[in-house]
Amino acid sequence: MYDREQVFNSLTKYGEGYALDSNNNINIGTSAGFNSQTDENIHIGTNAGLYATSGNHNVYIGFESGVGGVSFGSHYNNIGIGANTLTNIATGFNNIGIGVNSLYNLTDGFDNYCFGNAAGYSLTTGTNNILIGDETGYSLTDSGYNILMGTYAGYNLNAPNNLAIGFNS
Repeated sequence: MYDREQVFNSLTKYGEGYALDSNNNINIGTSAGFNSQTDENIHIGTNAGLYATSGNHNVYIGFESGVGGVSFGSHYNNIGIGANTLTNIATGFNNIGIGVNSLYNLTDGFDNYCFGNAAGYSLTTGTNNILIGDETGYSLTDSGYNILMGTYAGYNLNAPNNLAIGFNS
């Protein structure tokens, strides 16, 4: 029979990636969590969470989701589901990106919730944005407090405190 602890550790510490100094992680996929020095994260997909050097309680699912940069910093409580979601995350926290390329360029933002392909794509340091729909808020860079709903809603917008609802609004 299998040793339950041994099986758990193989999934949570090593998986397909190689966790340097981490505990209670799940790493599945080529280089998933490879340079991880974090605890209690889930990295599923090729290069998911690759440069996660500090920060806990993140979920990155999809090709290069949460891959970060070589200067990856502390990031906490983020969820990226879809290829290239939260790809450049560095020190952001409490962000959710669901959809291919959602929150792709986010580095230091917090409390952003983006649902849709490329939603919040250009956002780098924005805070408290809710973006729902494909390419919604695509051009936002450092804006905050926006609620944009509908495909292409706020596509060319880069200002804070907006509400836009409807296709291309």
